[in-house]
Amino acid sequence: MGTKVNPRVFRLATVKGADAKWFARGLKFKQFLKDDVQVREFLVKKLKEASLDRVDIERTNQNLNLIIHSGKPGVIIGRAGAGVEDLKKKIKNTFYRGRRVNVSITVTEVTRPSLSSAIVAQQVAF
Repeated sequence: MGTKVNPRVFRLATVKGADAKWFARGLKFKQFLKDDVQVREFLVKKLKEASLDRVDIERTNQNLNLIIHSGKPGVIIGRAGAGVEDLKKKIKNTFYRGRRVNVSITVTEVTRPSLSSAIVAQQVAF
């Protein structure tokens, strides 16, 4: 029997970067990983019409920085940044109630959305 290895591991240092950049020990690792998965699922459901490519997460002990890569950043940002502020409040109230976590959201545009497989798949599905 052979050991199955995720092919993404082979490309991690050369072609792709990690989706999350943080370090934790013990029980914090479990909590951070669970939070990352839940936040990503929430954002994918919430931002269906925004052509979401990927979500990168950077965190320290009390700071959480979400970098959202989107084909349509205007849909996420909204008028005068109101969409980002609402999204920030929803994430903080849903996942980090009772914990002191500073949430910041950065929205970046995917320059060539036709080359992103996630965006193309969403367009085909719509």
